[in-house]
Amino acid sequence: MTFCPKCGQEYRGESLTFITILKDYFNSFFSLDGSLLVDIREMFARPGQYVFNYWNGFRRGQSSPNRILVLSTLFVGLALLISDESQFLGWQMQLENFSAPLFLLLLLLPTLTVASYLAYLSYKRSLAEHLVLNCYVLGTWMIVLSPLSVLTDVLDLTWLNSFFQIVIAATPFIWTARVFHEKWWKTALLMLLHLGICALFIAALAYWLQSMSST
Repeated sequence: MTFCPKCGQEYRGESLTFITILKDYFNSFFSLDGSLLVDIREMFARPGQYVFNYWNGFRRGQSSPNRILVLSTLFVGLALLISDESQFLGWQMQLENFSAPLFLLLLLLPTLTVASYLAYLSYKRSLAEHLVLNCYVLGTWMIVLSPLSVLTDVLDLTWLNSFFQIVIAATPFIWTARVFHEKWWKTALLMLLHLGICALFIAALAYWLQSMSST
């Protein structure tokens, strides 16, 4: 077992795999030593450092991506329960025999993961590492926006929904670009490439779902 000489936290030098993520789920998700507010603050202030810490094995003092993801599901589910069960920030999310939070995780998360993996392929990060990145990004924003969804519904501030929808749509691409920090022009190009790949995936999936519903 190796520890960092500066901060004293445990260092794990093994490569990040899906098995590592699964193990970290059981070790970190049920632990109460991390602060969710600190995690959110760090994701806003230093997303690159926060994600790279997990990638490189320095995970003490921050929540695992699995914990953030499960908490975001609970937050979205609670927001839907309190307000309108078919909407989240004005978006219609009602699917027959399917829960909206589960839809977000099962559809949006893998789509964003594969899209960021392809867009940032030159950085030689594994698919598992991109899964971690998108768990943090998507999960954090769902946690932040869930209370806002309830407020816009309770206070009848539906005019804010369009703004928040744009925020949700743009955030994964902006935050991923912040993690892979480069010169502004390269950051912009990679962000557009990421957006384009994701849009193609979503369009293809929407076409497939529409064709399935018409049969």
